[in-house]
Amino acid sequence: MTQTTTPAKREQTAAARPVQLKDLHAKPELAALHGEFLNKLNAAPNPNWIKTNQGVKYIPIERIEHLLRTIYQRWEWQVMDYKVIANSICVHGRLRVQEPTTLEWIEMDGLGAVPIQVRSGSNPADFSSIIPNAVQKNLPAAESFALKDAAEKLGKVFGSDLNRKDEIAFKSVYADWVNEGKEDGQ
Repeated sequence: MTQTTTPAKREQTAAARPVQLKDLHAKPELAALHGEFLNKLNAAPNPNWIKTNQGVKYIPIERIEHLLRTIYQRWEWQVMDYKVIANSICVHGRLRVQEPTTLEWIEMDGLGAVPIQVRSGSNPADFSSIIPNAVQKNLPAAESFALKDAAEKLGKVFGSDLNRKDEIAFKSVYADWVNEGKEDGQ
């Protein structure tokens, strides 16, 4: 005799079973692999990379670019806009990286601003007091700050928490799930 279950009976059985992490993602193994990658991105940066300027910690742009090349291999940077606001050159840029685990492209926007250098004692709003080649120096500096701002959004290894008073530890639940399965022999 074949026993059949009704849709209502299947719903009751499913409701009685606790929801498991693997039920929440279409490809849990991929989510776990990506979770392990995110754990690495959210590790503290090497202390030797960290510099300080006027009490503000930062990672130099050459290290950020090296990390992007090393971790993502495929990345793009595009200046979306630049303008003068008050006495500062401001840059809005977009960082695109190809996730190595999912091969999807993601985008992070960044903003950077640098005060325009003027002669000492001059009114910052007086454009006639701008130091020659100040814009030539300050526009690329603002672009570097914008790229660093965008990269910081990728994880702590890029410096996202360097100047935060409170820090929240990151640990992917998907990575834990796959590691639990490995320990259980699954």
